[in-house]
Amino acid sequence: MSLFGKLLDEPDAATVAVQAAMASVSDPARIREVLHGWDDVTVTPVATETTWGRDAADAVDFILSRTPCRTVDADTRTALRDTLHPYETDRGVRLQAAVWLMTAKWRTDGSQ
Repeated sequence: MSLFGKLLDEPDAATVAVQAAMASVSDPARIREVLHGWDDVTVTPVATETTWGRDAADAVDFILSRTPCRTVDADTRTALRDTLHPYETDRGVRLQAAVWLMTAKWRTDGSQ
């Protein structure tokens, strides 16, 4: 099947798995489903600032290290670096992020 995907210019199974894993806890309903054996499950949206690298070039390396396309041409790398440059601070490349704070209590009555 992977060969057919390549012929159709579709992502391979490993790429699809990575994308699914990164998004696996992006939906509060899915989080609650995964934690169905726990009590007092809460999912709270949190806005925060995140650090992506020491500078724009380091941030590009970090971002590409987490994608299936780890190798890109020089023009693409430059475009990514230029896009991240305005977010450089003395504390690194800082971007706003929205995340979920998940809490739950282990069910102690054995009814998992």
